[in-house]
Amino acid sequence: MGRLAGTWNGFWSAEGPVAGLGLFRILFACCLLAEIPTSRARSVNAIDDGGFHLPYLDWIPAVPAAIYQLLHDLQLPLILLLALGLAARSSAAALLAIQGYLFLADQLNFRNHSYLFLLLLLLLWLSPAADTLSLRGLARARLAGVGWLGENLAVRRPLTFQRLIQLQVCLVYFLAGLHKLHPAYLRGDVLGDFLDYPPAVLAGLAGLSAALQLWLPFGLWMRKTRPLSMLLGIGFHLAVAWTLSIHVFSFAMIASYLLFLEPQTLPALLRRVD
Repeated sequence: MGRLAGTWNGFWSAEGPVAGLGLFRILFACCLLAEIPTSRARSVNAIDDGGFHLPYLDWIPAVPAAIYQLLHDLQLPLILLLALGLAARSSAAALLAIQGYLFLADQLNFRNHSYLFLLLLLLLWLSPAADTLSLRGLARARLAGVGWLGENLAVRRPLTFQRLIQLQVCLVYFLAGLHKLHPAYLRGDVLGDFLDYPPAVLAGLAGLSAALQLWLPFGLWMRKTRPLSMLLGIGFHLAVAWTLSIHVFSFAMIASYLLFLEPQTLPALLRRVD
């Protein structure tokens, strides 16, 4: 039991370079920025007679349309601060509050990936993601007269939140795969609403997508299967972005693969350009 407990604690609490978490913070901020137009367009359907309602929290008063749109605009400086690593935790917390509020608006809560983005914001808020690859690190490096990347890549922190994001990504894949295990999807009926392919091709694509999403939660964790799993996952998300026009979510999932790399891998690659 002692050895098992040590392995468990080592997995969740071990310290290591958090450059992957910092780079993911930057790429995820880009995803949040790209999502704002979609959120604004979808959410505007909730505006009714100058305000909007929250269907599950009807005790919250309606907000004028101008303020409702302002809530989207307020995210822009917060996203920039998050990307730059300046007041990143406060920015992530504010974004979590604003997006959580907008998420509850009518016509917006049907988008499944919003659940993932809110959870990722929560984890970034609590994480040391801003301790690396940030303007603050650049300023320290300038004062010390050392290379910027060298200073940032030297940062070591507990990998707890990186592991939690990995776990969340794997849950997304596994639950999505389980959800596809029903006759209507496996026959290709769902994909047939988006793709004009023969029924046999649609059924084959449906089966492959379900199998891949059930495999990735395990393939990404195991070192021997990780490279192939990443290539398959990247190909899958690029295909989804191209055929189904699901761009932001696909990019966010690909960006999360940085966290599945061994902690030393990304610093070793980035040092070559420093």
